[in-house]
Amino acid sequence: MQGMNRDTGMHLGATEHIRQSVKDILSTPLASRRMLMEYGSEVLDLVDHPDDRTTAIRVVMATAIALARWEPRIQIDAINVQKAGGGEILIDIDATDIESQLPIILEGISL
Repeated sequence: MQGMNRDTGMHLGATEHIRQSVKDILSTPLASRRMLMEYGSEVLDLVDHPDDRTTAIRVVMATAIALARWEPRIQIDAINVQKAGGGEILIDIDATDIESQLPIILEGISL
């Protein structure tokens, strides 16, 4: 599947369109869209939590739950989380494209 860049209107290949969608899902707080209150994730709620193992696990869980629900084009294989400082989280996702069965690596998703 191909798509369009939401900022420029330019064509995006399948992997880049998935990356854009994943970032949109993860950066949208739950209950922030009036007509689709359950869209999004809890990840942004966790950005300012302590930089510890518990928070990392909660970010991984929130990421997996949101993407399982809202991004049907991929199957999640692994999620890695790092705090980048300044209230930023970096997420790396290893997944499989459901349609092509090819691996997709989404690195450095910044939230």
